Amino acid sequence: MKNEPITAIYCRVACMNDDAVFHQETVLRQYANEHGYGNIKVYADNGYAGLNFDRPAYIRLQEDIDAGIVGVVIVTNISRITRNMLDLPDWVYKHNREKSEMQFIAVTDNTTMLDSVSKNFRDALTQFCKRDNAFKRKKAIELKKAQ
Repeated sequence: MKNEPITAIYCRVACMNDDAVFHQETVLRQYANEHGYGNIKVYADNGYAGLNFDRPAYIRLQEDIDAGIVGVVIVTNISRITRNMLDLPDWVYKHNREKSEMQFIAVTDNTTMLDSVSKNFRDALTQFCKRDNAFKRKKAIELKKAQ
């Protein structure tokens, strides 16, 4: 008999705050229970910023995802995975391969993985375009001054 996939609850706060982690876990456990997700495993990074993926619990979560034992990842919001919205499309793409059946749910954002891709990809693309345009304007001004 095949083992039941893990329902991964991922909590993260940037500054050490046990109450905030406990609150996230409580909200996510309630959501999982109300929506019929079992075999819950909690991954919590207390005191780790979301600007990179070098976080102990996140690394364990990633290892379990790569091993194919995670069926769903539930977070309070997308920023718990990453604060860098330019990283999000890559993360979602990596975990939404054809053979992957893993779901991703951001509870307070009211999004699933595919919703996250479309909204956050647009947001990331907008950020990129703004930076690119600012860079081009700056270069144009510098060239004009140099003439």
